[in-house]
Amino acid sequence: MPRYPALTIKELKAIQEANKGNPEVRRLLWEIHRLHGVLSSLDMHLGTLRCDLSYLVMNARSNCMLLLDNEPGVRWKRVMEKKARRKDRGILDHYRPRFDKPTEPESP
Repeated sequence: MPRYPALTIKELKAIQEANKGNPEVRRLLWEIHRLHGVLSSLDMHLGTLRCDLSYLVMNARSNCMLLLDNEPGVRWKRVMEKKARRKDRGILDHYRPRFDKPTEPESP
């Protein structure tokens, strides 16, 4: 169990603003950013492993996914990807022709 809860993206941005001139804090924030990228990549790769896995591999995948579910950087990335997918669907729906009801030929 970690000693402190994980910092959210908002909390990290607040730390950055409070320590703007400090190069050590800036370096640590870049390291956190890099680690968020590593976790996001791991989350993406584990998400592709779904079928035809042995029990031990599936168990390890499930444990890793549970750990990643608690990481704010991974949660933030998932939310942003979900928003992007919704936006893309909205754009695609906008260009899809819509027909309310079939048109019938006019009677003479």
